[in-house]
Amino acid sequence: MLIPLFEKDGFIICFEAHEEDVSMRRHFIKECGWGESEYRRIKNYEWFCAEVSAWKDGEKLGSDYLGCCCYKTAKDFYTASAYFPDMVGYAIEEAKARSTPSPSP
Repeated sequence: MLIPLFEKDGFIICFEAHEEDVSMRRHFIKECGWGESEYRRIKNYEWFCAEVSAWKDGEKLGSDYLGCCCYKTAKDFYTASAYFPDMVGYAIEEAKARSTPSPSP
């Protein structure tokens, strides 16, 4: 579900948690080397791919994605994640580039 969060630099910033293709167990145990006890502590957390997007006049003009996100709630991502502010910046940067008219020859 797309969640509008705030306006910045003339764009509406939105968040959406998408289904993650990588299994949470595989990621933490096989790829990160966690043990079972470590994994059990987060087993009931939300597991998703985060998308932060910049919209103007009902059109998505920029977005940034981060996979393998694990938080108690998806809301924790956009209220407490250190990644979120950078993702907002990247989405706005792309949106500005797409909304700036190309110079004519």
